Order: sequence, then structure tokens, then C-alpha cells
Amino acid sequence: HAADVVQTLHSLIHMSGNLFDAEEIFSILVASAVHDVKHPGMNNAFQTNTFSTLALIHNDAAVLESEHSYHAYKLMIQGLSDEGDNLNFLCHVTTPKFAEIRKRIIEAVLHTDMSKHFSTVASIKNQTVGKTLDEMDRKLRWGILMYMLHLADISNPAKGSPMFQLWTDRCLDEFFAQGDNERKLGLPISPNCDRNECWESRAM
Repeated sequence: HAADVVQTLHSLIHMSGNLFDAEEIFSILVASAVHDVKHPGMNNAFQTNTFSTLALIHNDAAVLESEHSYHAYKLMIQGLSDEGDNLNFLCHVTTPKFAEIRKRIIEAVLHTDMSKHFSTVASIKNQTVGKTLDEMDRKLRWGILMYMLHLADISNPAKGSPMFQLWTDRCLDEFFAQGDNERKLGLPISPNCDRNECWESRAM
């Protein structure tokens, strides 16, 4: 999934022309590579409803997205515990610049939280309608890049055959596994997660 999102986002960036600078592109591509690292296969609602360790650590706020960015930087700065490798590919960047890039990557990963989908769509529409490229400041450009990462993250249904079918099957397998767990635990079954009531054509 990470490789697919990186490739899709890279394509969207190329299609946009010269709207973004190199540092912005670097930050968003790194974010796309790590945005789902260590994903447990159960969404934020499941984490908070079960009071999981991740939900308790991250105070129920963007639980998985917070864990993805935390784990990515933990590996990057501390390396692998069993090997001790230095994975910090930004080790030669100045401290202020490292902090700036880190802030961007974390913000972008947190922005992939699906609970923000509709507010993000509305915000981008309101800020970009009727504006030329010259009228878009750096802050807005970064917002557009984060939106493009979100688009790439949920772009499976837009892929050609047979790719979209493969991703649809994988998504539904994950959703139904969560629904099965929710049923066993007596929890409300999340949307698209009930294998007895959800059809592929409706889910995607």
C-alpha cells in the first residue's frame, strides 16, 4: 500500500506542474511512505472502543496516524533495536531544518485521518476556487499537497483493472476481519465491516 500511495502521489505531483518546491515534495513523499507503517489492521474507532494500548497512549486522538508518525521517527532516530542501525537519512540536516521537515511530515501523516475527509475537501475547495497559482501562498500549497496525499491514500477505486479489484479485495478482507472482532466483542460493527450485510459494489 505504501509503495502504491508513493507512486500515485508522485504522479499527481507531476501532473500539477511546478506548483511545489523540492523541500515540500520531499516531505510529502516521505510522509506517504510512512503514513501507514505498523498499521494493526483495525481502525481508529476500534482502537478507542476497545481502549487499546494505542488508544490509551495517544489519548484517542488520531490514534493510528499518531502511531505511524511516532514509529517512523523512532526507527529513523533510534534504528532497529536488534541491529542498532542508524536510519536517520536527515542526519546531516541542521537542527532547525530537521525540526521543520519533521513537523511537515507529522502534519501530513495526521492529515490522512479519514475522520477529517469531508472537512478537508470543503476547506480545499473554499481556499482554491477561483485562485490562480500565483495567488496560492506557501501555506495553501502545503495544504494542497497534504490533500493530494489523502487522495492517493484512498485512490484504489480509481485504479485500472485488475489493480482496483486486487485492492478492493484486500480492503474488504481487512474491514471484515475488524467486523468479525467487533461482533465477538459485542461492539457496534463499523460501516463496511459487516461481511453479512456489506456488498462489494456498495462498499467501494
